[in-house]
Amino acid sequence: MAYRIVEERNELGPDEFVEFRVHEVPRSAFFSEGIKYSMSYVRKGNCILRYDNERGKGHHKHFNGEESDTEFAEINTHMKKFLQEVAEIRRDFDETKGSHNYGQQP
Repeated sequence: MAYRIVEERNELGPDEFVEFRVHEVPRSAFFSEGIKYSMSYVRKGNCILRYDNERGKGHHKHFNGEESDTEFAEINTHMKKFLQEVAEIRRDFDETKGSHNYGQQP
């Protein structure tokens, strides 16, 4: 049985938000820490960044259409790391005035 630890959505602007879903789950080969999570940054309807630990894939992130492994220490540290990356991406949006193609499919 899964127990919700965090499930929240934070609006960052009129067309962007971050969403956190963290559940305590039974420890298993797929979830050795006993945590199942998904953290998403969405802008203008496009998921720009997502951290998750999907069954069979382990800890990884999705960014700009690509998937890569990411290190995991514990959930609070991981959430802070995610938010720091979101802040960097948002700064890039501001500096380029949204002219890049984050989240766009080729």
